[in-house]
Amino acid sequence: TELDLAGNPRVTRVRMDIGCYEAPAFAGDTLTVTGDKDNLGTVLPPYGDYENVGSSLTFTAPAEDQEIDATTRYRFVGWERTVVHPDGSSVKTSGEGTSVTLAHAAGDKEFFHWKISYVYAVTTTVADEHAGSASGSDWYLDGSNAVITATANEHYTFSAWTGDGVRYLTDEQKTAAQIEIAVTAPVALTATFAATYYVAAEGGSNENDGLTPETAFADAWYAVSVAGEGSEIILLDGTHCFPDATTKCLTVDKRLYIHSANGPDVTTIAAQYWNGTKYVNNNWRVLYIANAQARVEGLTLKGGNQLSGDEVKSGTGGGVVLMEGGTLRNCTVTGGKVFGTAGGMYMNGGLVTGCVISNNQATAGHSNGGGVYMAGAATLEHSLVAGNSCTANGNGPYGGGIYIKDANCTVRNCTIVRNSCRYGAGLYVSARAVVTDTISYGNTATTTEDATPDFVGTCNATNVCSSVQKGVGMGNGELA
Repeated sequence: TELDLAGNPRVTRVRMDIGCYEAPAFAGDTLTVTGDKDNLGTVLPPYGDYENVGSSLTFTAPAEDQEIDATTRYRFVGWERTVVHPDGSSVKTSGEGTSVTLAHAAGDKEFFHWKISYVYAVTTTVADEHAGSASGSDWYLDGSNAVITATANEHYTFSAWTGDGVRYLTDEQKTAAQIEIAVTAPVALTATFAATYYVAAEGGSNENDGLTPETAFADAWYAVSVAGEGSEIILLDGTHCFPDATTKCLTVDKRLYIHSANGPDVTTIAAQYWNGTKYVNNNWRVLYIANAQARVEGLTLKGGNQLSGDEVKSGTGGGVVLMEGGTLRNCTVTGGKVFGTAGGMYMNGGLVTGCVISNNQATAGHSNGGGVYMAGAATLEHSLVAGNSCTANGNGPYGGGIYIKDANCTVRNCTIVRNSCRYGAGLYVSARAVVTDTISYGNTATTTEDATPDFVGTCNATNVCSSVQKGVGMGNGELA
């Protein structure tokens, strides 16, 4: 034995354990439960992490669809399982159903994941139950296909699908009686059918099918609501009134042909309703055309009061509005009032032909167009504009008979007579437009500042100014 420097025995050539790094044991016997859609729904065992699990694991989820709202549910459609062994290897399995029992080996890590799909409602209805039927209403898994069919009854033809769900259809599908779509959201579709409908001024019923004069509807508003694109609506002789005090103007936003049976002299739509004792005037215009292919013909459109305005187009068009084009033919527009522009008719494009626009009134500081206010590419032809007025003072008003705002407007073969306004009592043109073969006479300025009340505008060398009977004064624009 050797001694150290202090004289103590020194130990040599002896193996000693001075310590070393030891890897931790594999953390097995754990379970993690997850699910699609951020762990949607209630399951057993609940979503979460678990330790010291047993040798048998049972997982359950609701077997029935679970409601999110009236048009959306969710469904447990299967499961996926990943097992990680202590040596790092893993095994993946999957299955369908909402209940499964699986064996668990000691030391394994379990990852169990529920597969969940949304389920969406497809709802099909018909605009007119007399016209036909629609099938395909059901609940569909997200991404699955739905076959939807419209079937027309006798005397009807399928027209088009309408409703919120049309945004999921192609242009071709919108007019196809049978379609197949992939459902990725709630879909609501209404089948519309085309037919020839009749509306009675008195004695009709909206419980009828409307297909004959004897089974006519009670009002044009209902007829428009059930009619499919391409339908014809015939108004029988008499005065057709608003159904009630709350009903707004007759809005034609479809490709419809609406006309009288026997012409405007015997067929009127009046801005009034029956209050149980008598007919009362209301505060709505008579007609609003919002479809470029809509046609209205052979009617007297009487009254209309936009003195209070409405959300459709406040302060424009006391009697009639053509907002998206459309055609008005052989009609009389009379007695309209507006607190703003266009006492009788407001045209944003469209065609008015063979009509009489008479005795309408625009009030307010800028009450332009007592009879007709023209904008866009509006065309007025073969018509009489008579007895209309702009009654306000101040800066304006302009155009007692007709006020032309935009350059693409056309007036041809018209007579403008006995209208009154401060400036341009007959015709006022504020932009480069086309006016041909038109007579304007006998119109009255309400101020001495306007020396040529029949026609205010500026002609250029290409315009045939003689087509306007009276002299030409200065305005803000030109005629082409």
